[in-house]
Formats: sequence, structure tokens, C-alpha cells
Amino acid sequence: MRFFVLSITYFISLLTSCIFINTAQAQQIDCWPHCEPVVMRPMVEADPPMSKEAFFNFCENDTKFSNMFECGCLSESYDSMRIQLGQDGGHEAIKQRIIDTCRNTKRAGELMYQNCVGSPPFSFNPTSEYSVQHFCQCVGDKYAELYKAAPPPYPQATLNNFQLEAQYFCKVAQ
Repeated sequence: MRFFVLSITYFISLLTSCIFINTAQAQQIDCWPHCEPVVMRPMVEADPPMSKEAFFNFCENDTKFSNMFECGCLSESYDSMRIQLGQDGGHEAIKQRIIDTCRNTKRAGELMYQNCVGSPPFSFNPTSEYSVQHFCQCVGDKYAELYKAAPPPYPQATLNNFQLEAQYFCKVAQ
């Protein structure tokens, strides 16, 4: 039994004897005296920045971006940030820094209005004074107001909450 415990202890000490040395060029793993050092190269940046025109096309072709942001304005901001960050700015880093600029609140409200008119919420009961169009205009306006006031990011759950809050607000106003 004593031999077994010593063997396990020795095995664990072998496993934990590796020393990690970080350098700017590479990461060297030194497992002396039991193995040869291994050099691991850092990962290559996977998201190089886009040109202004490429980002504009990306924005126009992405439904969420084109509905929530003004692509012309956003591509200008992207290009300025790309120049400002230089080599330190990948696509995602630039996008995260400019995401709070150029919101298209008018378009977001219009889309919510169209969505509401096409499929009014089940909880809405139209009356002669308060039509579907009037209710949905209220929903679109309130949605745009909530979107304008909220800080990024804008995950789908947040956008859904804006919609529900706008519907509730307009139902109570009915």
C-alpha cells in the first residue's frame, strides 16, 4: 500500500511540474526534466477589420443591423474607429465600440408598427375610438422611445421586452 501511495504521489508531482512561461512571441511549456519543451504559437486574430464599404454592405445585408441602425452613419463611425485603433482593432472590437452610435429609432418604430398591424396582440380589444392602427402607432412610438433610451447591447430578449413593455403601455392607455 505504501508503494502505491508513493507511486501516486510521484505521478502527481510529474503532472504538476510543468512550468508555463508566457512571452510576447510564444508560450513555452517547460516540463523539465521529464520531457522536451514545447513551444505553442499564439492564435492568429480571426476577425480583421473591414473596409468602410465592406462594413456598409455587411450592415445593409444584416436584417437586425439595417433595421436598428443607419448603415451609412454606422459605416462612417466604423471607419473612424478602425483608423483610431489601428492594428489593435479587430472587426468585433470596432463593432462593440460603435454599437451605441447611429441608432435608427424611426425605422425600429416603423417596423414594430408594421408587425403589430399585421398581427395585433391577442390582448388587444379594438374599440371604435381605439383602432388597431391607433394602438399599433402607440406601440411603434413607445418601442422607438425604449430603444432610444436603452444602452447596448441589444440581444433579442431585450428587444422582445421592449415590444412587450410597449404593448402593455398602449393597452393601459387604451
